Amino acid sequence: MRNLVNLLQRYRRILIPIETLALVFCVFMLLRSSDDNENASDMPELDGDYAYVCIQIVEIDLENYNVRGEVIDFEDVSLSGVNVGLLTVGSTGFIDLSGMNGPFYSFFKLMSEGQVYVVSYADKGQTDFPIEAVSFENMTNFRERVTATNGIEETMDESFMEDSDVLDELTGVSEADQEEAGSVEITAPDKADVMAMREIVLDGMSEEDAEHLCSLMKEADTKMESLIIYDNFFSRLSDPDDLKWNYFDESGEIQIGWATGDDEQTIQEIMSQEGLTETEYYEKYGNKVVAENKYSAEEFAQLLEEIQGSVLNEALKNDLQQIIDEARLAAETHDVEHAEKLYYLLHDMDYILLNYRLDTEGQYVKDKSTISKYYGVLSVYD
Repeated sequence: MRNLVNLLQRYRRILIPIETLALVFCVFMLLRSSDDNENASDMPELDGDYAYVCIQIVEIDLENYNVRGEVIDFEDVSLSGVNVGLLTVGSTGFIDLSGMNGPFYSFFKLMSEGQVYVVSYADKGQTDFPIEAVSFENMTNFRERVTATNGIEETMDESFMEDSDVLDELTGVSEADQEEAGSVEITAPDKADVMAMREIVLDGMSEEDAEHLCSLMKEADTKMESLIIYDNFFSRLSDPDDLKWNYFDESGEIQIGWATGDDEQTIQEIMSQEGLTETEYYEKYGNKVVAENKYSAEEFAQLLEEIQGSVLNEALKNDLQQIIDEARLAAETHDVEHAEKLYYLLHDMDYILLNYRLDTEGQYVKDKSTISKYYGVLSVYD
C-alpha cells in the first residue's frame, strides 16, 4: 500500500483534481493488478504480523484523519489463512488513518457512512479500539486475495474480468443490457471530437454558467460512481424500499442503513423469539447509519432547470431534460432502471462531453473500461 501511495505521489501534479473517480479507480485497479505479482507484496500478509477486521463506517472525521467504525462479520469470505483481529463483532471505535498519507487522502474523502471495508493493522493482540490502519481495501479485493492465497488457480485479473456481477457494478450496466442497447461495440469520440462538440454545445452561454454546468455534472457523476463501485448501489436500489433511495428522496443528513452487532442467524432467532419483523428488529436493536447528501433528486433537477435556461444548443437542452426526467422518475418510482439510465447520462455528459480528462487522470488507469466507457446516450452526438 505504501509503495502504491509513493507511486501516486510522483504524479500528484498531473492527477489534479484527484477527487475524481479516475484516481479512485486507479487505486482500485493497481491494487488488483497481477501483471508482475506486485499486488500481493504491496498489501500486508494475510497471515502474519497484521490483523484484519471487517468494518462498516459509522462516522468520518476529515479534520482529524480518522473514521469511527463498527466491527461486522466477514460475510461469506473464507477466513482460512487470515490473521483475524480480536476486536469483537458489534464493537465500535476509531481507526487512525494518519499513517496513510498522500493520495489516499482523496480516497478518504470519497468514503461515506455505511460503506464496508477490510482494515489491516499491526497485530499487538489488542481487543479494543483505537487501531492504526495499515491498509484499507474493499471486500471484493480482499476476497480475491484470500482465494489466491488458498491456492485457487485462476489469477486475480482473470477472476475479476470473468465476474459479471463485479463488472456490472463497476460499469453500471450488465452485459445483457449492453447487448440489448447495442452499445458493446460503440467507441467513444476522440478528444478532438469531444472538445469540438463541447465548444458547440456551450456556445452562447456565459463563462460562469458553463463552468457551473460542467462542475455540477462532474460532481454528480463522481458521487454516483463512487456509490456504484464501493457501495453496491444498484444492487441495493433493486429493492424499492431500500434506504439507499434516500439519496434520491432527501438532502442533508440521510439514513442509508442500519448497523447491528448481531449476525444473521442471531437476528433471525431474535425476530422469531420476539415475533418481530425485520423493520421492527432494526428499530428496536439497530443503530442508524447516516450520510450527508447535498441534493435530493428534485433539488438536483431544479438546479439543472435553472442552468438549462441559459443553454442555447437544442441538443444539449434535450440531454439535460433527459437527466432531469430520469432523476425525477427515479425518485417517484424507486425503479432502479431509471437510476441506471440517469447514471449513463451523467457519465457520458461528464467524461465524454463537458469534462474530458482521459489524457490526464485516464492515462494512469490500468483498465480504462469504466472511465472511458461510452454508453452513447447523448443526443448531441446523433
